[in-house]
Amino acid sequence: MHQYLFGAPARPRPPSRQDPCDTFVLGAYPSAVYCRWAPPGLPAIAAIAVADEPEPFWEGADEQATFDKWARAVQWRAEWGEASAAGRLNGSSGTWLARSVLGPLGIARSSCWITDCLDTYHESKAAAQRLNTREYRSFIGRLRIPDRNLPPHPSEAQIVRNAQRDRLIVEIRHCRPRRVITLGNAALRVFASVLDGPPPTKRLSPKPDYGVSHSVTLPAVGSAEWIPLAHPAAPLPYQRAHEDWARRQGRSA
Repeated sequence: MHQYLFGAPARPRPPSRQDPCDTFVLGAYPSAVYCRWAPPGLPAIAAIAVADEPEPFWEGADEQATFDKWARAVQWRAEWGEASAAGRLNGSSGTWLARSVLGPLGIARSSCWITDCLDTYHESKAAAQRLNTREYRSFIGRLRIPDRNLPPHPSEAQIVRNAQRDRLIVEIRHCRPRRVITLGNAALRVFASVLDGPPPTKRLSPKPDYGVSHSVTLPAVGSAEWIPLAHPAAPLPYQRAHEDWARRQGRSA
């Protein structure tokens, strides 16, 4: 089983709801709950993934209570150093989704089925490089801190290749949405591969047609509107195109 540093299990994350609703939102893979860690004698790390986020695209609500619950669950020990909630880094993707996608479209989060192509957290390259240095490896080993065992950050091609298409088709059938929003090229390509019929687009482009919606046919559901958008971590040209798109919806991103 996968687990985070300090011992919390990394489990497959279910979608945000289980009943039919208007909008199906598809991302790449789950984020996590982050903490700031200051081990004795070593530089503090501003954000380490330590637990599963409470729901897909978590907005960071009740961050302190979530952190406190995690600390009790892993039985935090004083000799491990000081840990605290990571602040704005928790829920940043969910906040972006609410502010820059659902808000401009006038969609309530409560009317969305939110899910990911992969259902387990993957460790970022930057986090792996930091925690794999000799100093941190030595400290973790010397204090017998439960070590992390997380899948590495996947490339776009790996997300597309390993996407859990059968699960997603089942989720789409249960959701029966009239609108689908994909976030990023990986989600776009995975969703395009489960459509009935050829996809109307194959990649995002930061050009004037960014955010144009398409009519598609969902498996065992029927017709729906598809809005392919960028992921919050997309390169700058896509972020600028997204800001322009959001303004065109009549609201500011």
